[in-house]
Amino acid sequence: MGKILLVDDAQETHLILQETFDQSHNLKSVYNLVQATQSLEKEPVDLILLDIMLPDGDGLEYCAKLRANKKTKDIPVIFLTGKTDLAAKSIGFSLGAEDYIVKPFDPQEVKLRVEAKLRKFQEKNAKETVHATGDLRFEIPSQRVFLRDEKGEKRLDLTPTGFKLLLYFCQNESLVFTRDQIISAVWGQGTFIAERTVDTHIGTVRKQILGSRVNIQSVHGHGYKLVVESSVESKNKSVA
Repeated sequence: MGKILLVDDAQETHLILQETFDQSHNLKSVYNLVQATQSLEKEPVDLILLDIMLPDGDGLEYCAKLRANKKTKDIPVIFLTGKTDLAAKSIGFSLGAEDYIVKPFDPQEVKLRVEAKLRKFQEKNAKETVHATGDLRFEIPSQRVFLRDEKGEKRLDLTPTGFKLLLYFCQNESLVFTRDQIISAVWGQGTFIAERTVDTHIGTVRKQILGSRVNIQSVHGHGYKLVVESSVESKNKSVA
């Protein structure tokens, strides 16, 4: 069951969609942008149905604010509006809207479109919670990494920085990164970190993944890259 926020000043729209989504989804109704902001501050939602012509502002401008806010930038937005002109549609999609539905609408069509978008984002979020590279498996929300071998899995003892560093390389296998790029990605843009600190953290991570097929290699004159050896290469190396 998804949590949906409906932002619309028409009572009729609320009544129709409340009946349409009854039992299948949790639909919360607000009538203006102030109420929408208050609601989002109290409780996150899975999707927003947003009118454009509202009594206290423009839905297009509000969507832009949502996208600029770290807490709301990833919430899918579907415009539900009486504005039929191409310019409004173009702006809506350029702001990252998932869909644009023109009034009057078929309630069942709205439901089908909403459920399609909810499924899409649920599948995306599920993929983003777990990542695997070679014999390493990441549980991203809990920042845990496991190394798999013939006996099973063992958890690696990584610091939060070590986790971010290893995940960054594993999500960008075979790409070469300079120390400046690594600092920007792991510590954040504008952060002052000595290049030697990067080398120290990479050295610590390397010790943690000894025995893994995953390896962070130095690229002379450039930086570092991650490589994944085949099972055969790994066995030969361990025998040697």
